[in-house]
Amino acid sequence: MAILAERAEAKQERDFETADALQAKLNEMGVTVDDRKRTWEAAEGGIAGYVLKGDAPPGLDMDAARAIFAKRAEAKRARDFDTADVFQAELRQMGIYVDDRKKTWEQAVNPDAPYTLQGRPPAGVDVEEVNARLAARRDAKKNKDFALADEIQDELLAKGVRIFDSKRAWGAIRVEPKAFELKGAAPEGVDVAVVEAMLAKRVDAKKVKDWATSDELQGELLKMGVYVNDKTRTWEEARWVKADGKKPPRPAVEAAAPAAAAGESASD
Repeated sequence: MAILAERAEAKQERDFETADALQAKLNEMGVTVDDRKRTWEAAEGGIAGYVLKGDAPPGLDMDAARAIFAKRAEAKRARDFDTADVFQAELRQMGIYVDDRKKTWEQAVNPDAPYTLQGRPPAGVDVEEVNARLAARRDAKKNKDFALADEIQDELLAKGVRIFDSKRAWGAIRVEPKAFELKGAAPEGVDVAVVEAMLAKRVDAKKVKDWATSDELQGELLKMGVYVNDKTRTWEEARWVKADGKKPPRPAVEAAAPAAAAGESASD
């Protein structure tokens, strides 16, 4: 394919702007390029690098869809995400659901279909009220009043409601794990409030995948004689640390606790 040859030549000359423009053109043609394997393929129903999953919506104007896909891709490259969202909504009105993570597109669930509740509703939330607000959000999106649609979504989020647009469903936001509880007596000389504050910081670190900080806090707690059990969400006196004054290697922490407990029972 001539465009691939032009793109390869542009990359050799380090003209990456031209190479990217040619890549975008290939995407619009539904051509997927794998530079690592030096292969390409034209997927049936491919648009702007997105592969069609299943059948296209009945009566879909493919040329119009390609044009909107291209405009959306251009807006995303320019980091104009508000405009990209407008084009996303237009695609939805055409019956197209786009999965950016999987780089696929497919026939969307009827955009006029009502939302259904999955599982139990959040505590204290009126199901009929949520359905009414979701209908109002749908109408706002139809009228391209995206500010109002976002306002309604934020309102529902504040009530613990999560919306699944692709499935036309809603449900409760996953409940945060319970706080760590003290098991037995606190280690001698240890301030419970300090331990709880350190555990809260460790939870926050793990939420953002800051494993280094999480491990550092766990090490500090062990030095204080505190053993943390993430599985049971409890903390207790790490008696084996107190006995020899040494911190066991991290992988051995879980195994050491029951072993220490067994030793104490035998001595009693």
